[in-house]
Amino acid sequence: SFAGGDLAKSWDHFQASIKLEPKYVATYNLIAENYAPKKSDGALFDQMIKTVMDTPMDAIPGLEPEFAVEKRKAELLVKRREAGEFPFD
Repeated sequence: SFAGGDLAKSWDHFQASIKLEPKYVATYNLIAENYAPKKSDGALFDQMIKTVMDTPMDAIPGLEPEFAVEKRKAELLVKRREAGEFPFD
């Protein structure tokens, strides 16, 4: 389990990552995939996916290939949600 199963500690780590680089979209995908389901927070899931999809591919120059992968991951997370894999809705 992420951060030893301590959701508060997990959230603190995610927030620290966002503070260091708010444009790094992988963090938002991790929140959507790992944290939001454990919190049963569909709104947070949606917000994180929207952040990934709305962030320009060149938000961090040189990471365009990684951003393309993360945007594809976000699309797959949405499909997993639509398939009922996550415990919210």
